[in-house]
Amino acid sequence: PVEPVVLDELEDWSSFDDEKVKYYSGSAVYITTLNLEEIPDADIFINLGNVGVMAEVKVNGQEIGGTWLAPFRLNLNNSLKTGENRLDITVVNTWRNRLAKDKMLPEDQKLTWHLVDDIKRGEKLQPSGLIGPVTIEGNIDSH
Repeated sequence: PVEPVVLDELEDWSSFDDEKVKYYSGSAVYITTLNLEEIPDADIFINLGNVGVMAEVKVNGQEIGGTWLAPFRLNLNNSLKTGENRLDITVVNTWRNRLAKDKMLPEDQKLTWHLVDDIKRGEKLQPSGLIGPVTIEGNIDSH
């Protein structure tokens, strides 16, 4: 999509009615904030729930790490501060859904090409995006 897609809740891209999202192949950044009254001594983790396919997490501009296997969980220690914390989660999917869309199009309208064509016309799309639920795990007091 040319314009940003604003979500009120997390949703699998392949479930969208808008075909620009449904068949999208690439990356998207989810941005939110977390407010903390204090930072505990215990470990704090972000659990991304379900991700299609891989994600990178930044807190306050600092890269925390990436994950591509369940559980999609990363340690947030040493990255959080009291007050407002900005979370940037970049999710990347594969190009399979775009290939599935192109399989339905006339040759002159296709956006992609590949050497090994194992795409089936009308095949089920792969889950994509940050599907969640996203949770913060540990002993924290947030608002």
